[in-house]
Amino acid sequence: MAYNRFITGILPEHNFRFIMGSITDVALEVGHTLGASSRVSALMGESMLGAFFLAGHNEKAHRTVVGIDMQCNGPAAKVLAFASSDGTVRAFCSHPDEIWSGNLYDGKKDGLLTVNRFVEDSRKVYSSSVSMHDLPFEKNLEEYLGRSDQKLGFIRMESILEKDILVDISGFSFEALPGAALEDSERVLEIIRTSAPADLVHGWISDGDGERRDFHSSISSVKILRTGTFEYRCDCNREKIEKVLYAMGEQSIRDLAEEKGHVEVFCEFCRKRYEFQPEEIDRLFRPGH
Repeated sequence: MAYNRFITGILPEHNFRFIMGSITDVALEVGHTLGASSRVSALMGESMLGAFFLAGHNEKAHRTVVGIDMQCNGPAAKVLAFASSDGTVRAFCSHPDEIWSGNLYDGKKDGLLTVNRFVEDSRKVYSSSVSMHDLPFEKNLEEYLGRSDQKLGFIRMESILEKDILVDISGFSFEALPGAALEDSERVLEIIRTSAPADLVHGWISDGDGERRDFHSSISSVKILRTGTFEYRCDCNREKIEKVLYAMGEQSIRDLAEEKGHVEVFCEFCRKRYEFQPEEIDRLFRPGH
């Protein structure tokens, strides 16, 4: 089975495009890095997959990065996920070791959902927010598509945990193309109603080459656009951390350095440690730096 692959394509006869993916291995890697519980790992996994759906459906030729920021009233408190249209992802949760009973989405409950889009070679950031309801994450993403992007889309995700062990995170996104009629939407909905996300996704992508396997019986024509693998990658570096320190202000950073003898920063996405000695702080705030 494919646990770290995606496939994008078009259903020409139904005027819909689709993205399907399984992100299990990456979610487990992120969870291990952050010391997260299985449930938080699954919630972050669905967030990364959802961000990828939004980035992958981008119509522009440039590489797009989408950030999803969930300010939650549930035990997870804050979940932040980024995904690029090439499949690189990362995520963070402010309370990674939280455990709760009931549904996975009980970890987030309601709150605020913010989506930020970054287009490569452009300094513009497109940001919009909608209220987040106490419903599965996929339902909130569907509402976002309809309200903020004014697009008809159907999103389904499935996280499978067995004895509190995360074994699979799969999902798919279908988005209507210009010219899609009501009957096209009904046909796609029929596919969704009769197929569990894990079954459909693992039936459409294979474990090595991304070639299609068994498509849904109602689909007679599929155009594959792209296949690939997800990759957990943090883009933090020392220069970016320096900019964060500079933005915090000279006095606060010097106070930290005086208290501990140095300034220590951990990246919240990959837990990489950055240490700055007093002479480096002096150089950072030196005029003309």
